[in-house]
Amino acid sequence: MKNNILLRIIFLVLLPGYFGCETNTCDKHTCGALIGNSTIAPRKNISGVAAFLRRDSVIRCHHKLIDLSVPGHNIAQQKNEWLNLRNKNDVKYVFVQVGLNDLHPPATFKSIAGSYQALIDTIRATAGSDIKIIAATMTPCKSFWLELYGPNKGMDCYVNWKKLNDAIMGRGGNPIMNVDYRIEDHTLLLRDTNDNLDVSYNSGDNIHENNEGRIIIANEYIKALKALNIR
Repeated sequence: MKNNILLRIIFLVLLPGYFGCETNTCDKHTCGALIGNSTIAPRKNISGVAAFLRRDSVIRCHHKLIDLSVPGHNIAQQKNEWLNLRNKNDVKYVFVQVGLNDLHPPATFKSIAGSYQALIDTIRATAGSDIKIIAATMTPCKSFWLELYGPNKGMDCYVNWKKLNDAIMGRGGNPIMNVDYRIEDHTLLLRDTNDNLDVSYNSGDNIHENNEGRIIIANEYIKALKALNIR
Protein backbone atom coordinates (compact mmCIF):
# COMPACT_ATOMS: atom_id res chain seq x y z
CA MET A 1 0.00 0.00 0.00
CA LYS A 2 2.78 2.41 0.96
CA ASN A 3 4.63 1.54 -2.23
CA ASN A 4 1.54 2.33 -4.31
CA ILE A 5 1.16 5.70 -2.60
CA LEU A 6 4.83 6.47 -3.19
CA LEU A 7 4.56 5.59 -6.89
CA ARG A 8 1.49 7.79 -7.20
CA ILE A 9 3.34 10.73 -5.64
CA ILE A 10 6.24 10.25 -8.06
CA PHE A 11 3.88 10.12 -11.04
CA LEU A 12 1.79 13.14 -10.05
CA VAL A 13 4.49 15.37 -8.64
CA LEU A 14 7.98 14.49 -9.82
CA LEU A 15 7.46 13.20 -13.36
CA PRO A 16 5.37 16.15 -14.60
CA GLY A 17 8.10 18.50 -13.45
CA TYR A 18 10.68 16.39 -15.24
CA PHE A 19 8.80 16.55 -18.51
CA GLY A 20 8.12 20.26 -18.16
CA CYS A 21 4.36 20.38 -17.55
CA GLU A 22 1.70 19.37 -15.08
CA THR A 23 -0.67 16.60 -16.09
CA ASN A 24 -3.75 18.58 -15.06
CA THR A 25 -2.91 21.33 -17.57
CA CYS A 26 -2.27 19.12 -20.61
CA ASP A 27 -5.60 19.88 -22.26
CA LYS A 28 -4.24 20.10 -25.84
CA HIS A 29 -6.55 23.04 -26.51
CA THR A 30 -4.54 24.48 -29.42
CA CYS A 31 -4.36 22.57 -32.69
CA GLY A 32 -1.63 23.30 -35.22
CA ALA A 33 -0.70 21.81 -38.59
CA LEU A 34 2.46 21.52 -40.69
CA ILE A 35 2.41 21.56 -44.48
CA GLY A 36 5.60 20.65 -46.29
CA ASN A 37 7.85 18.11 -47.96
CA SER A 38 10.94 16.10 -47.03
CA THR A 39 12.73 19.19 -45.71
CA ILE A 40 10.47 19.12 -42.64
CA ALA A 41 9.00 15.58 -42.70
CA PRO A 42 10.69 12.67 -40.90
CA ARG A 43 13.39 10.86 -42.90
CA LYS A 44 15.66 7.93 -42.17
CA ASN A 45 17.75 8.82 -39.11
CA ILE A 46 16.41 12.39 -39.24
CA SER A 47 13.50 13.55 -37.11
CA GLY A 48 10.70 15.67 -38.50
CA VAL A 49 10.44 19.30 -37.47
CA ALA A 50 7.28 18.41 -35.52
CA ALA A 51 9.35 16.22 -33.19
CA PHE A 52 11.57 19.16 -32.29
CA LEU A 53 8.57 21.45 -31.85
CA ARG A 54 7.26 19.02 -29.23
CA ARG A 55 10.40 19.58 -27.18
CA ASP A 56 8.92 22.96 -26.27
CA SER A 57 7.02 22.41 -23.02
CA VAL A 58 4.08 24.63 -23.99
CA ILE A 59 3.61 22.89 -27.32
CA ARG A 60 4.04 19.47 -25.76
CA CYS A 61 1.47 20.16 -23.05
CA HIS A 62 -1.10 22.32 -24.79
CA HIS A 63 -0.82 21.82 -28.55
CA LYS A 64 -1.96 19.04 -30.81
CA LEU A 65 0.28 18.95 -33.89
CA ILE A 66 -0.99 17.51 -37.17
CA ASP A 67 1.95 16.81 -39.46
CA LEU A 68 0.68 16.78 -43.05
CA SER A 69 4.15 16.98 -44.58
CA VAL A 70 5.05 14.18 -46.98
CA PRO A 71 8.45 13.58 -48.63
CA GLY A 72 8.30 14.25 -52.35
CA HIS A 73 5.11 16.27 -52.25
CA ASN A 74 4.62 19.37 -54.32
CA ILE A 75 2.33 22.27 -53.50
CA ALA A 76 -0.79 20.79 -55.12
CA GLN A 77 -0.34 17.47 -53.32
CA GLN A 78 -0.06 19.23 -49.98
CA LYS A 79 -3.19 21.20 -50.79
CA ASN A 80 -4.98 17.88 -51.21
CA GLU A 81 -3.62 16.71 -47.85
CA TRP A 82 -5.13 19.81 -46.30
CA LEU A 83 -8.47 19.33 -48.05
CA ASN A 84 -8.61 15.73 -46.82
CA LEU A 85 -8.12 16.84 -43.22
CA ARG A 86 -11.41 16.38 -41.41
CA ASN A 87 -10.98 18.79 -38.52
CA LYS A 88 -9.80 21.85 -40.43
CA ASN A 89 -12.01 24.16 -38.34
CA ASP A 90 -10.12 23.12 -35.21
CA VAL A 91 -6.73 24.16 -36.59
CA LYS A 92 -5.60 27.44 -35.03
CA TYR A 93 -2.33 27.80 -36.93
CA VAL A 94 -0.59 26.21 -39.90
CA PHE A 95 3.02 26.36 -40.99
CA VAL A 96 3.53 26.23 -44.76
CA GLN A 97 7.04 25.32 -45.93
CA VAL A 98 6.68 23.84 -49.39
CA GLY A 99 7.71 24.49 -52.97
CA LEU A 100 11.04 22.77 -53.63
CA ASN A 101 9.43 19.91 -55.54
CA ASP A 102 7.71 22.42 -57.83
CA LEU A 103 10.98 23.90 -59.06
CA HIS A 104 11.90 21.13 -61.48
CA PRO A 105 12.07 22.15 -65.17
CA PRO A 106 10.13 23.26 -67.12
CA ALA A 107 8.26 24.97 -64.28
CA THR A 108 7.96 28.74 -64.40
CA PHE A 109 7.92 31.10 -61.45
CA LYS A 110 4.44 32.29 -62.43
CA SER A 111 3.00 28.78 -62.29
CA ILE A 112 4.76 27.93 -59.02
CA ALA A 113 3.65 31.15 -57.33
CA GLY A 114 0.12 30.56 -58.61
CA SER A 115 0.05 27.10 -57.03
CA TYR A 116 1.40 28.49 -53.76
CA GLN A 117 -1.18 31.26 -53.65
CA ALA A 118 -3.94 28.74 -54.41
CA LEU A 119 -2.78 26.67 -51.43
CA ILE A 120 -2.87 29.68 -49.11
CA ASP A 121 -6.27 30.79 -50.37
CA THR A 122 -7.65 27.26 -49.98
CA ILE A 123 -6.48 27.10 -46.37
CA ARG A 124 -8.02 30.49 -45.67
CA ALA A 125 -11.34 29.54 -47.28
CA THR A 126 -11.73 26.14 -45.62
CA ALA A 127 -10.32 26.70 -42.12
CA GLY A 128 -11.84 28.47 -39.15
CA SER A 129 -11.97 32.24 -39.24
CA ASP A 130 -9.32 32.59 -36.54
CA ILE A 131 -6.60 30.47 -38.16
CA LYS A 132 -3.12 31.95 -38.44
CA ILE A 133 -1.23 31.05 -41.63
CA ILE A 134 2.54 31.16 -41.21
CA ALA A 135 4.50 31.06 -44.48
CA ALA A 136 8.09 29.84 -44.22
CA THR A 137 10.67 30.18 -46.96
CA MET A 138 12.26 27.14 -48.60
CA THR A 139 15.59 25.87 -47.35
CA PRO A 140 18.80 26.61 -49.31
CA CYS A 141 19.99 24.08 -51.90
CA LYS A 142 21.61 25.87 -54.84
CA SER A 143 24.30 23.24 -55.43
CA PHE A 144 21.66 20.51 -55.51
CA TRP A 145 20.00 22.06 -58.55
CA LEU A 146 23.28 22.71 -60.33
CA GLU A 147 24.40 19.12 -59.79
CA LEU A 148 21.04 17.71 -60.86
CA TYR A 149 20.36 19.77 -63.98
CA GLY A 150 23.65 21.43 -64.91
CA PRO A 151 24.56 25.11 -65.10
CA ASN A 152 21.67 26.28 -67.28
CA LYS A 153 18.53 24.49 -66.10
CA GLY A 154 20.00 24.22 -62.63
CA MET A 155 20.42 27.97 -62.47
CA ASP A 156 16.82 28.40 -63.64
CA CYS A 157 15.71 26.30 -60.65
CA TYR A 158 17.81 28.42 -58.31
CA VAL A 159 16.44 31.68 -59.73
CA ASN A 160 12.88 30.42 -59.23
CA TRP A 161 13.82 29.37 -55.70
CA LYS A 162 14.95 32.93 -54.97
CA LYS A 163 11.87 34.45 -56.57
CA LEU A 164 9.46 32.20 -54.68
CA ASN A 165 11.21 32.85 -51.37
CA ASP A 166 10.97 36.58 -52.04
CA ALA A 167 7.28 36.17 -52.86
CA ILE A 168 6.71 34.18 -49.67
CA MET A 169 8.24 37.09 -47.75
CA GLY A 170 5.96 39.56 -49.54
CA ARG A 171 8.69 40.94 -51.75
CA GLY A 172 8.95 41.33 -55.50
CA GLY A 173 6.31 41.91 -58.15
CA ASN A 174 4.19 38.85 -57.32
CA PRO A 175 4.05 38.60 -53.50
CA ILE A 176 2.15 35.81 -51.78
CA MET A 177 -0.86 37.35 -50.07
CA ASN A 178 -3.37 36.33 -47.42
CA VAL A 179 -0.88 35.08 -44.82
CA ASP A 180 -0.58 36.23 -41.21
CA TYR A 181 3.13 35.84 -40.63
CA ARG A 182 6.27 35.20 -42.68
CA ILE A 183 9.58 33.69 -41.60
CA GLU A 184 12.92 33.36 -43.38
CA ASP A 185 15.55 33.38 -40.64
CA HIS A 186 15.85 29.58 -40.79
CA THR A 187 16.82 29.85 -44.47
CA LEU A 188 19.41 32.52 -43.69
CA LEU A 189 20.87 30.46 -40.85
CA LEU A 190 21.04 27.24 -42.87
CA ARG A 191 22.78 28.66 -45.94
CA ASP A 192 26.40 29.30 -46.75
CA THR A 193 27.60 32.39 -48.60
CA ASN A 194 26.54 30.90 -51.96
CA ASP A 195 22.99 29.90 -50.98
CA ASN A 196 23.98 26.26 -50.63
CA LEU A 197 22.93 24.23 -47.62
CA ASP A 198 25.79 24.82 -45.19
CA VAL A 199 27.94 21.76 -44.50
CA SER A 200 27.16 22.03 -40.78
CA TYR A 201 23.50 21.29 -41.49
CA ASN A 202 23.80 19.12 -44.61
CA SER A 203 22.64 15.51 -44.31
CA GLY A 204 24.84 14.66 -47.28
CA ASP A 205 22.67 15.25 -50.36
CA ASN A 206 22.86 19.07 -50.47
CA ILE A 207 19.10 19.53 -50.01
CA HIS A 208 17.99 17.82 -46.79
CA GLU A 209 19.04 19.20 -43.42
CA ASN A 210 20.37 17.04 -40.61
CA ASN A 211 18.84 17.06 -37.16
CA GLU A 212 20.76 20.19 -36.20
CA GLY A 213 19.20 21.94 -39.18
CA ARG A 214 15.74 20.73 -38.21
CA ILE A 215 16.24 22.22 -34.76
CA ILE A 216 16.94 25.61 -36.35
CA ILE A 217 13.69 25.39 -38.32
CA ALA A 218 11.71 24.36 -35.24
CA ASN A 219 13.16 27.23 -33.22
CA GLU A 220 12.06 29.75 -35.84
CA TYR A 221 8.59 28.22 -35.88
CA ILE A 222 8.39 28.62 -32.11
CA LYS A 223 9.46 32.26 -32.39
CA ALA A 224 6.62 32.82 -34.86
CA LEU A 225 4.09 31.32 -32.46
CA LYS A 226 5.33 33.59 -29.69
CA ALA A 227 5.13 36.63 -31.98
CA LEU A 228 1.52 35.72 -32.78
CA ASN A 229 0.81 35.13 -29.07
CA ILE A 230 -0.09 31.49 -29.73
CA ARG A 231 1.04 29.73 -26.58
